[in-house]
Amino acid sequence: MIVRSCARIWQNDDVMLVKSVEKMADAREGIRQFSKYQGQVAYWRNRLFIIECGMHQESFIAETILMPFAEHQRNYLCGITTGVSWRRENLPYATRSVWRALGIAPDLRRLLRNCTVLPENSPQIPPFVRR
Repeated sequence: MIVRSCARIWQNDDVMLVKSVEKMADAREGIRQFSKYQGQVAYWRNRLFIIECGMHQESFIAETILMPFAEHQRNYLCGITTGVSWRRENLPYATRSVWRALGIAPDLRRLLRNCTVLPENSPQIPPFVRR
């Protein structure tokens, strides 16, 4: 399964900030989850380093490192996300990540509506992201 979430990165004075939203639902397992994260972003040597924590009681920390697919390409960034949650039974994890730039003023309602979990073969997932 592929989690499609949305994030906003912006600059506040000299600090780069990030807020992310993630929605997951699995009717079979009875899971409905809506999570918000916030953190900071650093840019160094053509890479973005993102550190995020959960905004609610459940403590969660994750780091994502992103870089362009190719030097001239800036719409998609690929990388890895590692993290650990507050639950005792949850072990640290790592997963591949792909972030896509959507411009300065995307339709926020549409973005939030499209946050979901998709099967790997979903036509909504671009082939190179699937790979």
